[in-house]
Amino acid sequence: MRVTLNKVGKHFDEHWVIRDVSGNFTAAEAIAILGQNGSGKSTLIKILSGYIQPDAGNLEFFDSNSKRIPIDEIYQKVSMAAPWMELIEEFTLEETLQFHGRFRNWIKPYTIKQLLKISELTHAAYKPLRYYSSGMKQRVKLLLAILTQSNLLLLDEPCSNLDAKSVAWFQQLLKEHRAERLLFIASNHQAEEIFCCTKQIELTSR
Repeated sequence: MRVTLNKVGKHFDEHWVIRDVSGNFTAAEAIAILGQNGSGKSTLIKILSGYIQPDAGNLEFFDSNSKRIPIDEIYQKVSMAAPWMELIEEFTLEETLQFHGRFRNWIKPYTIKQLLKISELTHAAYKPLRYYSSGMKQRVKLLLAILTQSNLLLLDEPCSNLDAKSVAWFQQLLKEHRAERLLFIASNHQAEEIFCCTKQIELTSR
């Protein structure tokens, strides 16, 4: 997949959150979206996912044959994890994995048992997610995003609420399952989050 941004901007009321963001990004690249709180990192992630549309400029998505992908089809090719995303907290982890697998394919033909083992949350597999700590919930979000078959992987502050052991788990999971996907990681300049990035987009608060 290839993503092209041409002077992309987004405002809320009269305030421009991001403006004039441009770049051409191709498969297998890892791009860090950097900035302080309020600089528009999450907004740019939402634009890249197709969740919201820019108010200025444009972005385009292309497949491996350089054929343009319609914006309303992008959701089929994206997986994402972010602190602001919600989980179905009435579900157990096992039920969450089963439910997710009904709508999206895993990056490999994993069984539920294998996914539980990878999560390192087997001890809590049958507990409703509402009883999980914030760090455990973040692990679930990362597991779903990284192990879902997708061309574009978007991670917004992936180490939020993670302790040192969970940060190491996240880094290893990403290293093993990056494949040839285009990867964007939004971060407040946290080295443990952007460890694999070779390009960057620097946003400034407005």
